[in-house]
Amino acid sequence: MVRSGVIVGLCLLLTSSLCRAGAGVSGAQELFEHGCDLYESGQFDEAAQAFESLIKMGLKNSTLYYNLGNSYFKQGNLGKAVVNYRRALLLSPRDRDVKANLELVRSMVGLRDTTASFDLSGLATFPLRTLSPEEIELGFYIFAYAFAFCFVGCLFSGGQAKRVLTRVLIVCAIVTAVFLTLEAASSNRLTSHNEGVIVADCSLMSGPGKAFEQIGHLRQGVEVKLGARSGVWLEVRLPTGQIGWVEEEAVELI
Repeated sequence: MVRSGVIVGLCLLLTSSLCRAGAGVSGAQELFEHGCDLYESGQFDEAAQAFESLIKMGLKNSTLYYNLGNSYFKQGNLGKAVVNYRRALLLSPRDRDVKANLELVRSMVGLRDTTASFDLSGLATFPLRTLSPEEIELGFYIFAYAFAFCFVGCLFSGGQAKRVLTRVLIVCAIVTAVFLTLEAASSNRLTSHNEGVIVADCSLMSGPGKAFEQIGHLRQGVEVKLGARSGVWLEVRLPTGQIGWVEEEAVELI
């Protein structure tokens, strides 16, 4: 089921770049609701087109990607469904509905542990796998303003109050630096495009060309990590660790 409603739609528009792109808010809202209506009436292809149009207008939101993923899933297009669920998860990593639908598609593809081979394990990446980009940005601003407040307080206070404010100032400086680092890492994660999804069944070749040996066959929905490029061929690494080459048109970047 897609997420619809006036409140959801308005939140989508307020957090987008539609205004900067010059798109009308009312028109985009109507298109979003129209896409939801098309989905509910079983017109999944038309619904996907409506949601894709919003993305082309500059709207990037986890709810929109979730709805688009559902539209493709209902059409049986598992590759496109995985692409959009992954995009939604990057923007809203704790979303249970997105996680559940993504795991469902992975079970159908036959690779449930797809991201395990991609994401670094450990505490270092835990915030990126837990906090959304907006939450990381908000944390940075909160502690940056707290740092500024404590700094000014230290200038105009003395004695015990100044000692307390100095300690808080140091903590705020450290946390602000951490959030700044996380913000840079989050931005890089959204723009690096070093992962993709097979969106059309294709052959896995041992080298960049059909003259090389075919070493496997990939179904749509398989997630891959991207490597080298040679013409229209991309080197990919599968969740199993196997490395091969596929034609560029069979892969969509996340």
